[in-house]
Amino acid sequence: MDNGEAKYISKYIDSPNEPLYPFGFGLGYANIDIVHIKVTNHVISSSGTIELVVQLANTSDRSGSTVLQCYTHQIVGETVRPLKELKWFKKIYLPANSKKEAIISLPVNNLVSVHSDLRSYVDEGYYDVMVGLNSSELSHDDIQIKYLEEK
Repeated sequence: MDNGEAKYISKYIDSPNEPLYPFGFGLGYANIDIVHIKVTNHVISSSGTIELVVQLANTSDRSGSTVLQCYTHQIVGETVRPLKELKWFKKIYLPANSKKEAIISLPVNNLVSVHSDLRSYVDEGYYDVMVGLNSSELSHDDIQIKYLEEK
């Protein structure tokens, strides 16, 4: 290749766009996994609370801790929201060879966004709720927000 072509070669654009480690990734000595996630109510009023019950299990012979994370995404809405928006997190300690249940309680008010008329309210519609131990390995479930009163 001559020098005319060399000036158009990029050394950094050809690398992957994903981070080396996802947000929340951590190495530990314990093997902690999410066993089951249950959404208590799939249809919620705009003044209600999103509640999830998450069962965690430590299958190793060592005690350990992990950070449970909950993200949301508005599937269709008046405003544009991020694909993953961290709304809740908690550090959870599990003894060796044990199971634990964590309850995620997320008020619908946490989903408020500012609209074009400069009013803040939660859009009615479907939301994707994601739960996981890091931002790339998430379990998804859908909920629906319905207005029972005027905005």
